[in-house]
Amino acid sequence: MRKIIVISLLAWVLSPTPGLGCGAERWPVKTLADPKAAVVLNSQVQRVMVAALTAKQSPDRATLEASTSVRFPEELSRYEVTALVVGYKKEADEDFHIVIADPANPKKTMIAEIPSSDCVPQQFNQQFALLQAGFVRDFGKPTAKYKRLKTPLRVVVTGVGFFDFLHGQTGVAPNGFELHPVLSIEKVSPNVDQAQMMAKRYRKRLPPFFKVTTGAFAEE
Repeated sequence: MRKIIVISLLAWVLSPTPGLGCGAERWPVKTLADPKAAVVLNSQVQRVMVAALTAKQSPDRATLEASTSVRFPEELSRYEVTALVVGYKKEADEDFHIVIADPANPKKTMIAEIPSSDCVPQQFNQQFALLQAGFVRDFGKPTAKYKRLKTPLRVVVTGVGFFDFLHGQTGVAPNGFELHPVLSIEKVSPNVDQAQMMAKRYRKRLPPFFKVTTGAFAEE
C-alpha cells in the first residue's frame, strides 16, 4: 500500500506530475519546479545568438552536482534565439530533444528541450502538452532515433537557460548550456525581415506570466 504524505499545498503544486520515465539530474531546475521558477518566468527576455549562449562559462561538474534545485545566474533568464533546427529525437524521459544551430555558424550547436507534460509541475501540464503537439504538427513526430533534417529549418525559439551535465548528448554545446525548457518555438521564413517580425510579435502587450495561445507559452 502506497503512503501519500501531503507536506503542503505549495509543495504539491510545485512538484512534477509523477511519470514512469522522468529524469533525475537537476530535475527541479529543468522542469520549472524549483523555488526561482516564478522569477525566471517573469524575467525580461534576452535576445541572443546560439554562439553567445554556447560561449558562456559553465560550472564544474562538482558544482553542478551540488546544485540540484539551485539556479546559476545564467539560468535566471529567458532567452530568445533565431536558429536553425538541424535535427531532433525523443528522449527516454519523453522530452523532445531538439538540436539548434547558429545561422551565422552552423557548426555552433546547442540543445533545446520540450519536456513531457507528465514530468512538469501540474500547473504547466497543458502548456507543455500543447507545445509538444505543436512541434509534432510543424516539424514531425520525434522517435528514439535521432532524425537529422536534410534542410535545416529556421526558427525563433524562446526558452529558459540551463546548464546540463556533459555525457555525449547529440548536438550538445561545449559548455552544456541548453534552452530547457523551451517555452515557444515557431518557424520563420528566411525572407522575412527580422525587425518587422519582432515588431509584429511584440506590438500587443500580453498578460503577465504564461498564457496558452497556439500550443506554446506567450510572454508578456
